[in-house]
Amino acid sequence: MKMIKKIILLLFVFSNCFVLFSQEEGKVIGNIGKGESKRPIYFEDLSFNIYTESQLYYQQGRSPLTGSLLDVITWKVFEIEYQSRNFEFESIDIELDNYLFGDQERAKAFSYYSEVFGSKIVKDVTRSKLITRKMQEILRSELLEINDKNPTEQDLLDFYVQYQKDAFTVPTSYRLGMIELQDPSESKEVEEKLLNGESFEDIASAHSEHFDSARNGGNLGQDMTEASIMSQLSFAADQILEAEEGSWVGPISVSASLGQDFFYFFKILKVEQGYEQSFEDVRETILAELTYVEAEPLLMEWVIEKLLFHGVEFEYALYEEIYKEALPQATSELELAEMLNPEGE
Repeated sequence: MKMIKKIILLLFVFSNCFVLFSQEEGKVIGNIGKGESKRPIYFEDLSFNIYTESQLYYQQGRSPLTGSLLDVITWKVFEIEYQSRNFEFESIDIELDNYLFGDQERAKAFSYYSEVFGSKIVKDVTRSKLITRKMQEILRSELLEINDKNPTEQDLLDFYVQYQKDAFTVPTSYRLGMIELQDPSESKEVEEKLLNGESFEDIASAHSEHFDSARNGGNLGQDMTEASIMSQLSFAADQILEAEEGSWVGPISVSASLGQDFFYFFKILKVEQGYEQSFEDVRETILAELTYVEAEPLLMEWVIEKLLFHGVEFEYALYEEIYKEALPQATSELELAEMLNPEGE
């Protein structure tokens, strides 16, 4: 039932979106701030974000409408802060062009979304995201310093020791070749050819019934760890893991659920030995992780304070959605009312 409601809501938003596009460009549905700091909330920005981020919002357990609304409002808060610090928007525009057109995949995405929503909307939303990212980095650093919560060297070392085995060990990887057969007589033929020193790759191309790998001389095309071999090739894992690089194992007989036997040969094409990453190698990664963990609650508090300070005016009847999800950390309805109606109307 919840999913049906979400789909109906999303269809409603999209239908309104296309009507608004045809009637009026730049439909303002709300504002944040006052005076020179006032920032409009455009319906097109909201609907574009719904279009591109719906799957993410569903994964987070939020409706696309609410998730998009919260994101757009938050972007505006960071834009006001960016402006208040006298940062130049020209520099972010240079960054924007490099971001959109410096990567082939992003350039394709820009072209596609521009066809649907127009290039101005796509650029405006992307600019807002870049400003938000930049201000988040600055504010995390500042808030940690102010609150004396910067991770210490001992914090980094403790984290490394605690998660060294799981997070900072690169496992040994195996590149495998495979021959898959169903005919027992053909299995014997293949074994004889391998024992006589014929090329595993040539035999795989000529005999293997695993067509995807047969086209590449039996090469399965991806590196596998010990864990993935134990999971995906459990019937042959012991032989594979005991074999040396360059050697082959088989035939290994497997009975399928329908009674048909399969026969497998594997060649260990390449082995990359695993290793533990040193603390020096991962120090910056750990620092970034701990900085984020410590700073995120502080950043959320900062955003809430700024929302309460600037005030949000919103024209659509979405207050119930905002009350439910917008500010879960705000402790009183009075604060919510103040944010949503700062003039006491």
